[in-house]
Amino acid sequence: MRKTFTVTALTATFLLAACGTEDDTTNEEILTEELQVTPAADETNAAPQTDTEVEQMTTFTPKQGTIQSIEQLDGATQLSFKEGDDEFTFWLADDTPIVDDFGNTVTLTQGMTVNGYMYTNGAMVMIYPPRYTPAIVVATTADKGFYDVAAYDETLTNDTNTLKLNIDERVVIEGVEEVVAGNYAVFYGPATRSIPAQTTPTKVIAIPDMRQ
Repeated sequence: MRKTFTVTALTATFLLAACGTEDDTTNEEILTEELQVTPAADETNAAPQTDTEVEQMTTFTPKQGTIQSIEQLDGATQLSFKEGDDEFTFWLADDTPIVDDFGNTVTLTQGMTVNGYMYTNGAMVMIYPPRYTPAIVVATTADKGFYDVAAYDETLTNDTNTLKLNIDERVVIEGVEEVVAGNYAVFYGPATRSIPAQTTPTKVIAIPDMRQ
């Protein structure tokens, strides 16, 4: 009887040990699986963004259209456009500069193709059709002069680093006494083949800040 008990006890001990080993193995496998987590990307080793990957926001956003109608409303001028399914209007104040692509003052007429330049971060009236408030309107001529509407820094380089101004006594300046850092419509001819291109403009028009 004592021998039977001893064998039974040993058998039970062996079974418990075996069960414990199997459980431990199972737990280790589960723990290992739980720890196999894909690590997050290490930002310290990430390649830095290049200039081409970072989209630079320009000060002005252009929109082109052919004038369908012109109306005088509430002390302002409304230009209506319909380009395919794209329907919109320009709302012009009395002091909005209206010139051609050589910088000459023009009178707007039906059928004229124009570019309106809006402040990119400016407010917009939420109505349909969309109403834009250009800071300047430039009419397209057959000869298609060269011009640039942009913000210029203290070196007189525009915000896309494509044009740098050299100002001398021949330049016609409107709206300011001196061309310093600010927002301008620049009309020019020949320019250097460099980055940025350099030019002595024929005319510079200061653009009013419509965001104020």
